[in-house]
Amino acid sequence: MKQLRVLIVDNDRFVVEAVGDILAEAGYLVRKAYDGLEGLRALRREPPDVLILDLIMPKVDGGRLCRYLRQDRRLRHIPVIIFSGLAARDMGELGGLDAQAYVAKGPLPIVSENLLKALKTLAAPPQDAEGTGVVFGYEGFRPRQVVTELLVVKRHHEHLLRHLEEGVVEVDAAGAATFLNPSAEAFLGVAEAGAVGKALVDLLPEADQRPVRDALDVLGKDEGGGPRHVTLRGTPRPLEAALHYLPPEGTQPGGYILILREA
Repeated sequence: MKQLRVLIVDNDRFVVEAVGDILAEAGYLVRKAYDGLEGLRALRREPPDVLILDLIMPKVDGGRLCRYLRQDRRLRHIPVIIFSGLAARDMGELGGLDAQAYVAKGPLPIVSENLLKALKTLAAPPQDAEGTGVVFGYEGFRPRQVVTELLVVKRHHEHLLRHLEEGVVEVDAAGAATFLNPSAEAFLGVAEAGAVGKALVDLLPEADQRPVRDALDVLGKDEGGGPRHVTLRGTPRPLEAALHYLPPEGTQPGGYILILREA
């Protein structure tokens, strides 16, 4: 019998390691990723048979990762188990979730049992990625208030960015795009789902890659300095680009933000 390949994506390293060990002992082939961007790259590199996905994560959250998955013809068939400390009502606010099972976070022995039940349910034929999600472990479940509050802040932040006329591209410390708003998609002629995870400079016309790469290098070396301004001339319309450094804050890693306006 074929071993199921499972990818676990969660920024809680203890959870990933503990759950990964339990699933491996149960006979699953386990791969691990520790944030949404790392998970997206792992999906593209070697698609698993099942994805176990947390929702509140840095760089790319689980809701967006799930949407990108369903927009990719090569990956959209993969069953998803949402593994979260969010209440069901809060998950509904994320939008775009298309999962086959939902497992509540809690004490490790209970969580492990529920994840194994969910995996066995998904392995039972016939398997259809469009099926309705089954639920495990939500009886008497009480979400942590801090998780709910983080979701509220995240939703507000993303709503604002998506409605700006300026193009906004969030970039991680290694120079990879982690978010594009609709204006940035239009300015650069790319779709967010395919652009996230790629190097920022690779989303630009060749003529504009060198000055933007140089600006990133300067900002990386002078973290306290002001923004770097570049005019993009290889795009269909000339654009004024401002690159800002974003310092680390709490558990959020540092990075950059690119603001685009018509020149």
